[in-house]
Amino acid sequence: MSNSQQNESFLMEVTHVFTREEAEASLEHILDHFRNDNHNFVTEEMAKIIELKHTKVLSKGYKSYLRMWANSVGDSRVLGLLEISTDDLDTYSWTEMVERPILELLSIKSEHTACKDAKSSLVEKDDYQLVENKFKLLQLHAMIEDQKKRVSDSQLHMQIRLAELNEELSVVKRDLESVKQQNAEIIQLLKRDPVQEESEDPVFTRLRKDRESQPYHFRK
Repeated sequence: MSNSQQNESFLMEVTHVFTREEAEASLEHILDHFRNDNHNFVTEEMAKIIELKHTKVLSKGYKSYLRMWANSVGDSRVLGLLEISTDDLDTYSWTEMVERPILELLSIKSEHTACKDAKSSLVEKDDYQLVENKFKLLQLHAMIEDQKKRVSDSQLHMQIRLAELNEELSVVKRDLESVKQQNAEIIQLLKRDPVQEESEDPVFTRLRKDRESQPYHFRK
């Protein structure tokens, strides 16, 4: 077996399963603050560890806590994850393609006789043509799965961006309402009647006019 053949690898599809218990355990330091009504102690840096696998399996109560916190600090990433995690799941599973060395493929124990015979033939003849053909099939499968994942990731990013835009729109609406209220208050102030001057006593007015009508040298 040549060094180049030893260094060759193949792609294997691996399925991961994540449970609610695992999610709560990994986020215990955050959830503990929520339970004790210490939301302000949770920072955005702490929340960076929250992934889709967590929001998928958290209970509805913890999701509500998390949504309240994310709204208060404006964490659009977490809000986006919650937006696509509406199902009440106890477990969440996903698949990914993992690269493995070719020697691992040859060392896999199988109960299938045909696989054992093929493996034996490959080892005896040192012929990796069949393995290479399998690589091509696996790589083709990996390309298809990778494309699916890219589409899924693209949709996730789009949903997160939509959540960000919705949050920005809400802020703009709040600002507009505030401006409208201020304008309404200014208009009400402008509409108010000016304070009328205090009217003069009629008797005093008559005396003043009589005095003003007299020649200057008679005024005292």
